Amino acid sequence: MSAIFYADDRNNRIVKVPTGMSGGTTVYPMSFEPNGITCGSDNYLYAVGEDGIVRKLNPVTLAVSASFSVTGKRTYGIGASPDGFLYIVSPGRLEKRTLAGVLVTAWTTGDILTLGDPDDIAWDPSGGGRLAITNAGDSKIYYVDPSTGSILGSDDLGYDSDDIGICYDPVRESFLTSGGSEGYTLLASIDITGSMSDEIATARTQTRAMAQALESTGYTLQYGVITFKDYVAWALGPTPGTATQYDNAIAALTANGGADLPEFGYDSIATGCNTMFQGIASGDIPYIPLIVHVTDAPSHYAGDGSGATYNRASAISELNKVNAISYVYSDSITAVEGGYGGLGTRGFEKDVSGYLSSLSSDVRSHMLNNHPPVRSDESIRILGGSSYTQSGSVYGLAYWPRFAATRNVSDVLILM
Repeated sequence: MSAIFYADDRNNRIVKVPTGMSGGTTVYPMSFEPNGITCGSDNYLYAVGEDGIVRKLNPVTLAVSASFSVTGKRTYGIGASPDGFLYIVSPGRLEKRTLAGVLVTAWTTGDILTLGDPDDIAWDPSGGGRLAITNAGDSKIYYVDPSTGSILGSDDLGYDSDDIGICYDPVRESFLTSGGSEGYTLLASIDITGSMSDEIATARTQTRAMAQALESTGYTLQYGVITFKDYVAWALGPTPGTATQYDNAIAALTANGGADLPEFGYDSIATGCNTMFQGIASGDIPYIPLIVHVTDAPSHYAGDGSGATYNRASAISELNKVNAISYVYSDSITAVEGGYGGLGTRGFEKDVSGYLSSLSSDVRSHMLNNHPPVRSDESIRILGGSSYTQSGSVYGLAYWPRFAATRNVSDVLILM
């Protein structure tokens, strides 16, 4: 039966996981610190350690049957090609060896030097066969010609991480990777009543600039836009969207209408929390919920005859349920029910337009200083899909055995 093996360098062990990512795991303690692991064309596992030694492992018992040393200053990843070779990557060096450890060639100049922090390497069956190397320096996968060592292209992983393992899953026809980090889910909650007509252009400009400022941190972001008058409406949501969708939704906002001064501000905040924010932790990456609320009016509240569902206390309760970070830009802090003061991290009591001008720098600096996303290496990820939490550190990945899968059986992969 096929399985996925990962190298847990933190706990000096190799762990066997069912390919469905559910059910029992098998743990194999090792006498060395394993970094990378792969399945060779002979269906044995090959693991490279922090000590620069490659060990050939029985795939059933994981007993060591042979070993050889490699040249890298600090060896990270190992991968196997279907024609009987191993590829081993370390900073500034890529080696090609036989399964017995005989050095065939090594690349120490040219493209390999552009990868400042290579993590893992795997065989990719695309385009007739190529190598896939993950690089923690920029969180990309680089595709490398196995004959020349030249970079053929790259893809952005879509997340930021220090350690990125990789292998190819021939059944899912997709890469499996490890590592990842939290990102931000940015929800803009914006008053679009007529009284905001003087501020709406600034709100559009600054909320887009704020998103760009957060993107510049290198962390993954997803977005939502919720608007309110005497009702609440999604402009982007409740499923989070992309940066392009966010920009388009913000650019389309106009301010008009609004029958009375109080608006549905509390309902906007609470709705964002209990719909968009409620399910984000089960997504492909855990996201820190961040809401930016912009209004020049006090809020309707439950029981005031407006039909509002929430008041200040219940809106705060919804924020707390999902541990959301909130920024309130309003000139009505002292309005109905105490206004928005105390709802979040910061409140601004003066002219909305004046405070919006500093929104980008305010939010970016405060979030990075007080709520920075956390990198994690405790998961196996289907690239572009679901993430499965594991026990310990997932540094290298291997799909075994090489010919067990029903599709794309011509290749195997691996990485640290």
